Amino acid sequence: MGSKTLTVINCLLLLVCLSIQPFIVTAQETSLWKNKLIDEKAARGNIAIVIDSNNLPHIAYLGYQTVHSDSPIDVVYASFNGTIWQTQVVTEGSGKIDLALDSSNNPHITFNDNRNEALMYAQWNGNNWTIQQVDANGRFGSLKLDSKGNPHIAYRVDDVLKYAYFNESNWNTQILDSSRYELLDYQSSLCLDKNDNPHILYGFNTGQTSNSVSTLKYAYLNDYGWKIQTVASNVDIGFGNLALDSYGNPHLTYAKGHPQSTSNHVTITHLSFNGSQWGSDVIANDVMILGYGSAYLTIEANDTVYASYPTYDNSYLVGSLQLAKLTSGMWNTETVVNASTMVGFSPIASDSKGNLHVAYFDVNINSTSHNAYLYYATSTNQLSTIPQSNLFLTALIVLTIATIVSSIVGLLLVSRHRKTSSLKQ
Repeated sequence: MGSKTLTVINCLLLLVCLSIQPFIVTAQETSLWKNKLIDEKAARGNIAIVIDSNNLPHIAYLGYQTVHSDSPIDVVYASFNGTIWQTQVVTEGSGKIDLALDSSNNPHITFNDNRNEALMYAQWNGNNWTIQQVDANGRFGSLKLDSKGNPHIAYRVDDVLKYAYFNESNWNTQILDSSRYELLDYQSSLCLDKNDNPHILYGFNTGQTSNSVSTLKYAYLNDYGWKIQTVASNVDIGFGNLALDSYGNPHLTYAKGHPQSTSNHVTITHLSFNGSQWGSDVIANDVMILGYGSAYLTIEANDTVYASYPTYDNSYLVGSLQLAKLTSGMWNTETVVNASTMVGFSPIASDSKGNLHVAYFDVNINSTSHNAYLYYATSTNQLSTIPQSNLFLTALIVLTIATIVSSIVGLLLVSRHRKTSSLKQ
């Protein structure tokens, strides 16, 4: 066979390989995580992450004004416009941060005032921030916006759980639970269903000491008023956020000390309501977490449930951020990032395309400063984004290309044979 014929055949075979290669890679990969450093002056605390209507991430957090941890702390808002990250300082603040976006993708943030620690609500109107006080004694707000863009907040005042909403002119406040013992984790988690009815997850200590076990409660509003039920007991570590599936059923996580382990070895449990009864399954067993907390949940439009949580070694200095996916009653876990230093709070969100977005802290243990590095990670799960119906089309395309190549090779060989025969004659 001549050199020109071999060259043509090799080029055609290369074309086939290049055509098939993307499908081979897709079949082998699970998730492709990309990490981005957002801020080197973040203050250790909670983070809030929300995805807008264009599938772009927005993050709210506390940040030091300088790299020195004795500098004043600001409420900071960061957003990605598709090309670059942009950050802006809202005002000085403290406490728990929460974030929501309105129909114009404008941010709304709750926090506490640095001076008197009042519960504050900030709103961006496209040009500037407007800030107002919600409750002079409020703490640890959990924020959501209803279908009209009005804010709803669940929060704590001393040992009382309160709920406030804005009706376009005034704040309306209600006491939901005034149990005598202090709120677990000093916080709550709020969701609104499709009818704008609030659902709140919170917990109360059942004793008078900080080491007492706690009862986890779930409150929701329907046409007959507020309903409150106990969903878990003996919760001695903490709980994560509340999430609603497409049916409006609640999902939550909590962490309890592992019975055969010491220190902060815990079991993280996922609890969900199916419309008639509560069910539970274990996300992670005998893992180490830092302080109080649990896994953070997000639920995709197809009701796929994901959870993110940080784990540590026995020194609390080496950690990893874990992502778990619930499939057919089983949790499958992968590592988002391995850190040589401590990894902290890790809220998760999903966009309309099924991509996942996580925000987390990484701390430099060699530094005397208390500041943290705020990171953002995103993942495209390629196996889940390619419909199974496309597999037949893929095979058909590959077969067609192979047939064409085979035909061309055959024609080249026949042509070559004829030329050789004519020369011999």
